[in-house]
Amino acid sequence: ADDAAAQGQAAQASELYAAVAQAAGDDEAIFLRALAGLAKCRMATGDAEGARAVIESAPEDKRNDPAFASVLAALELAAGAGAGGGDVAALKTAAAASPNDPQARFDLAEALAGSGDMEGAIDELLASITAEREWNESAARLKLLQVFEALGPAHPLALRGRRRLSSVLFS
Repeated sequence: ADDAAAQGQAAQASELYAAVAQAAGDDEAIFLRALAGLAKCRMATGDAEGARAVIESAPEDKRNDPAFASVLAALELAAGAGAGGGDVAALKTAAAASPNDPQARFDLAEALAGSGDMEGAIDELLASITAEREWNESAARLKLLQVFEALGPAHPLALRGRRRLSSVLFS
C-alpha cells in the first residue's frame, strides 16, 4: 500500500490500505497506519471530506495520533483556502503588483496550498517571510510549518523548503 501510494496509484493504495485496516485485528498501530494511509489517498485525489470521514472512523481518542498529523494539516490548509475564497489568478496578479506585500503573498500561498500546489505555496510563504519576517506575528512562518507538516517530514519539497527557510531566517 505504501509503495502504491508513493507511486501515485491512489486507487490501488486505497484498496490495499482498506484491506490492511480490516485485517489488522487487535494491532492498533497497524490499524491506525492503514487508516492514515487511506486518508492520505483520499486527500491525494482531492476528496477532503472522504479523508475527514476516514479519520472520524478512528476511535475518538486516537484521532490526534501522529499517524494522522499530515492529513490533519492538509485538511486545515484546504479549509483555510476555502475560507479565504481565493481566486488563484487574481491573487497572483495582486502579489505580482505588490511583491513586497506580505499579506498578498500570504493570501496567494493559502490559495495555492488549498489547491494542492505546495511548491508554489512554499515559494510564496518564503517571499512573505523575506518581505517582512515578523508580519502578523510570524503568520507566514507558522503557515509554512503547517505546509511542511502536511507534506510529511521526508517529502523532498519539505526538505528543500526547510533549508530555504533556514537560509532566510539565518542570513
